[in-house]
Amino acid sequence: MLAGADSHTSFAHRKRLGQRALTRLEISADPYRVLAWRRSRSADRVRLMATMLAHITVREGREAEFEAIARRIYEATHRLEPFVLRYEYWRGAAPRTYYTLLSYPDFLSFIVHQTSDYHEEASPEFRPVFESFKIEWVDPIARACPLVATEPQDAPADADELTARYAQQFRAEVAPWWAPLRAALFDA
Repeated sequence: MLAGADSHTSFAHRKRLGQRALTRLEISADPYRVLAWRRSRSADRVRLMATMLAHITVREGREAEFEAIARRIYEATHRLEPFVLRYEYWRGAAPRTYYTLLSYPDFLSFIVHQTSDYHEEASPEFRPVFESFKIEWVDPIARACPLVATEPQDAPADADELTARYAQQFRAEVAPWWAPLRAALFDA
């Protein structure tokens, strides 16, 4: 268990997005009400979905260490984040390669994950294990995947420094070649 994992819904964590503290009971009782409330706090219209694929190469001999950290983050993410849609780790075909597929209903939910206490505590453990790490924003193909289009979203104006920095550092990128394919689907 990661230290601080139970504080994911704490006041400090929620304050990062300008929200009042929410209890686990409130979240588990009606997570969709919580999401609607969170969306109403945003100055901009929330553009749905943020899906990314992380390409990871670990240092030689550190594979087991990486997998142990990944299991802890996976468990905490699925236990504490009511809005996570996909959060999975995969081994690649090449030695020491891994992939992480993450999908959230919006970019700010992804930032909540990135700024969570347990993720922040695990980050220093990951760094010496990584040889390389690359984020690739991906766009689900409509009617061939249950997820919807990846879209960027700005952090709220009153976000704390960590949230604002991460929202910029991990900003969702929409590849220009996706637009005509998205539009063609609706023209058909």
